[in-house]
Amino acid sequence: MKDLGKLQRAIEENLAEHFCHLHRHLASATITHTDGLLIADSSLDDDTFNIIAGARFTPEIAAARIAETTAFVEHALRPFSWWVGPASSPRNIGELLVEAQ
Repeated sequence: MKDLGKLQRAIEENLAEHFCHLHRHLASATITHTDGLLIADSSLDDDTFNIIAGARFTPEIAAARIAETTAFVEHALRPFSWWVGPASSPRNIGELLVEAQ
């Protein structure tokens, strides 16, 4: 099971890196990558290219980090999509995101 977790995390990190490919070629795009989150902002008005992914929050800080990220997205005034996978944490992050809407 430990190897499965490593594989899931590697898959999510690969997908997050894929999200950033276009952004590295757009002068108006930004990539914010911290230990616990990736925000790829293309500056385009399309959530296909504005991605939030790779969430790795502890249960204690998850709600605050989601609120902080939501505030950033609202300030950007363009749509974003938040990708959640099996390695995202905490385990109930999907529920927390729905509650934050």
